[in-house]
This record gives sequence, C-alpha cells and structure tokens, in this order.
Amino acid sequence: MRLWDISDYQDLKADGFESNFNYFKNLIESLFKLQMNPAMAKSIAKSLKISTKLFWKKLSDDYKYFLEKYAVINGISRTELLYAIMFPDILSYFMVKAGKMNFRNIPDIFLGCTTSLLKSDENSTMHCRNLDYFGGSFWTAQHTIMTYRLANVVPSVNITTWGLPVIGITAVNEAGISQSVHMLFTQDVSLKGSFIMDLAYQVITKAECIEDVKKILKKRRTVSGWTIINYSHRENKGVISEISAKDIDFIEIDKPVFHYNNFYISEKLKKSEFYPSYIWIQNNHYRNKRLYELTKNKDIFNENDAVKLISDNNDYFLKDNDIFGHTVANSFTVSSTVIDFNKDCILVGDNPPPASIGVFKKYNLTDLFKGKLEEVGRNKTNHDEETYRIYELVVKVMDNLYSGKGYYSSLELINKSDLEIENSYFLQLLKSVLLIKVEDYIGAKKILKRIIESNKLDTYRNGNVKLLLGMIYDVIGERGKAIKIYKEILAQNSFFDLLDYAWKFYNKRCCKSKLQKIVPNFFLSFYLLV
Repeated sequence: MRLWDISDYQDLKADGFESNFNYFKNLIESLFKLQMNPAMAKSIAKSLKISTKLFWKKLSDDYKYFLEKYAVINGISRTELLYAIMFPDILSYFMVKAGKMNFRNIPDIFLGCTTSLLKSDENSTMHCRNLDYFGGSFWTAQHTIMTYRLANVVPSVNITTWGLPVIGITAVNEAGISQSVHMLFTQDVSLKGSFIMDLAYQVITKAECIEDVKKILKKRRTVSGWTIINYSHRENKGVISEISAKDIDFIEIDKPVFHYNNFYISEKLKKSEFYPSYIWIQNNHYRNKRLYELTKNKDIFNENDAVKLISDNNDYFLKDNDIFGHTVANSFTVSSTVIDFNKDCILVGDNPPPASIGVFKKYNLTDLFKGKLEEVGRNKTNHDEETYRIYELVVKVMDNLYSGKGYYSSLELINKSDLEIENSYFLQLLKSVLLIKVEDYIGAKKILKRIIESNKLDTYRNGNVKLLLGMIYDVIGERGKAIKIYKEILAQNSFFDLLDYAWKFYNKRCCKSKLQKIVPNFFLSFYLLV
C-alpha cells in the first residue's frame, strides 16, 4: 500500500507513474480497436482528442486548476490527462449510443460496483465499497491511499492507484462524509454534461453535511448515467444522488442495511434507464439478491462481516460452482474498502484482482488526515490457492487484450496454463471466443458443447452459449444442426435479445462475418454487433 500525501500542489509529482498512467490514457482507443476496424477506431479516438479542448472548458474552475497542476508537474499534456479522466463517461456514452444502433450483447463476465451500508453499532455505520474497473494488474500492483489536504479544501482520504489523480470515487473526508460512485445506463446522455470525476471532486472537497451534497449537485447534470452515494457519519444519515444528462433525484437512505449496485431506484430516472442487454438486469438482480441474502436477519455487523460480504464470490444461481458470474467480488474488482468513520478506521484490500480477496490493511483515519500511513491491524479472507490462480489467469488475459496485444497471445496464456478450465464455464467460454477470433471453429464448437452438456447454467446464460454454437454450425456448413438449436432457443426463452438473434439466424443463416464480430468485451465480456 502506497501513500500519496498531497499537502501542497508540488506533492502531485508521482515518480514512476508512467506505465500506470499510459494504460489508462490509452484505454479508449484500445477498447475501440477490439470492437471495430483499426481505421474507424483511430478516427473516433482522434475526434475525441480534438474534442478534449472543448471538454476542458466545461470543467469546474477548481478541478481544472487541480488537473493543470498535475499535468505540469508530471510533464504530460492536458489532453492526455483528460483522456484518462473522462474515460468512464465516454465509455457509458458510446455504449448507449451504440445500443440505439442495434448493439446486442452475449456477455459473461461483468463489471459492476457494489456499495453496502452496515451498522457497526447504534451510532456508527460502515460504508463498504468495491470498485470494479479496468486494468486490474496495473491498478492493483500499486494500491494507493491519496490524502488530499490542501488549505482550501475539506481534507479527504481517497482510494486510487499510483499516479492516477482520482479524488472522490471511493473516499471519506474529514467532515465525516464518505462517498462511492456507480456507473449506470440511461438514454439521457449528452456531451454537454459534467464529467463524473469533476462532480465527485466537488462533493468530497466541499461537503460537510448531507445538505451540502444536495446543494453542490442539484443544478449539475452528467454526460451519462451516474450515482453518487454519500453517508454523513456525524449526522448518521445518507443520500443517493442519481443523475443523468437531463435529471437528478435525491433519495434518502432510511434502511439499517442498504445495498446498491448499478440500477436506478428513482422512479423518475427509471423511465429513461437503458439496459445494454438482459444480462445487465440479471447481473444486478443476482448480485443484489446475494447481498441481502448474506445480511438477512441481522442488524449489527463487525468488520469481519463487512470484509466477508465484499469478498463474496458466489453467484446467486450457480452458488459456489463457479467463481465467475454474477458475483460481488470479481476479476474487475480493483479496489475494496470499508470505512467506519466514527470508529476512526478504514480497511483497504491490498491484493491483485479481486482486490477484496486476501489481505485487508487497517489504518486510523486520524493518522491519514495528518498524512501518516501506519498499519494498525489486518483482516484476511480465506480462499484456496486454485481460486487465486484462476483469477490471475483471467486478469492477465483481459489486460493483455485491453493493451492491444491481440487474440493469439491471449489464447496462448490460457493454453500454457495448467488450470482445469473445465471447472469454470467462464474460462471455457472465454477460450471459445478467442478460438472464434482465430477462426478455430471446431475447437470452439467442442468447448461450447461441453458447457451445454454440463447443464449448470440458468436458461438465459445457457441460451447465449447455444446461440454461439448455432452460429458456428452455420459457418461450418451444418445448417441442419444450427436450425435445431435456433428452434430450441425460440421455444425455451422469453429474452428479447436471444429471441431476436435466434429468429434472424433461423430465417437466414449466420455468415462468417457476423460470427467474427464477436469479441471479448471490455464491459460485459463479449458482444455481437450487427
């Protein structure tokens, strides 16, 4: 665990930050390259870089000044910095825009944050938080606590990675306001809105009570769908701020146990909510059900309970049959934190992805607000060695893809591993998609048939695997077998995205170009673009 203590702007200097920063700076272009031809990806990336000059102008003055100082001190351009900072907003914006153009997902591994509020006694609440994001091996190699305590701000403790100036995404300030941020999807998007990093900065550096939070946010709108969750530990109350490009709604937190994933709960904002696919609904529903299942019949929790909760890797449907799926802790969990302000402590996972599986280091908040990092205790989750090795492999493969290193090298990582991939439907599915990309359709077919024969999956996920198998049969000239599978999907499912594709391919065979548009997905594991 590293300390990045900012008591003066000169402290923004982050020696050796280049590898971390370059990865996040290049994320937009790298992920576009995965889903479209290189020329188009380069063109969109170039347009965005040109647009950063306009985006820069709309930043809040104090946040703009903070970023300018960081850029100058670390010798990078404002454009490069903003490119890294605005990535979450641009990703969400483009997913919604692409979704309106017939974007369809056949997903399997997920990116979805978790926030849980649990009482540790009658007057104290723990703010538990998993941040799911990209670049697992980059982020977790240098877990960092950034203490931001300039003279003109409310001092705050922020969880980030070395060299990435992220303030307020997972944080608590000296006034007792804790904060976590969640990505959502809405049809109401606009590049005229505020970037989420800017809003998170405004709240955590200025708010001293829940009313302050509302005043800061009430006139602001975002580029895309976002939620900011704040808990005032001194007032013993909290608020959820759900935002889109057109609207905002504040919801008081009035439950002793509260869990939040990546869905709007405001009736006002639900009306414009957008779902990339049914799997997004299923994922959030299963994770939420699992969280409440783990906390039922209990009102008071200790730190062991909190750590156990956010390190849970059981799928609500699959139980413990596969560590991949709709799980609270997953291979995208880059940071994991438990904040108990009234008990003067914070626990931070210091592990490779999932950051919540392994060792949690405990620190006194009083020390951190003074710029001191001194470990005062530890908590540890128990998982077998095989689990760690499986996570390590998947993170390597996905980071390899996001770094633009290609499908063959990613496939080679799996082939060189001595892990029994048959024990995980996800690992098999990931390998089958990589085989499709290198046009080994027979190898992919064999794996997909094995997944179906295992009979472990729910109807929807099983239908996704069947659809892929049917598409392969079409491409290799076995139309009769493909037709049989499409008929099964149409008879057994009521999920629109599956029915849509099954009906299309039932009437007109899937051609090779359609199958080749499947890629390991940067967000929902892989998708189909037609």
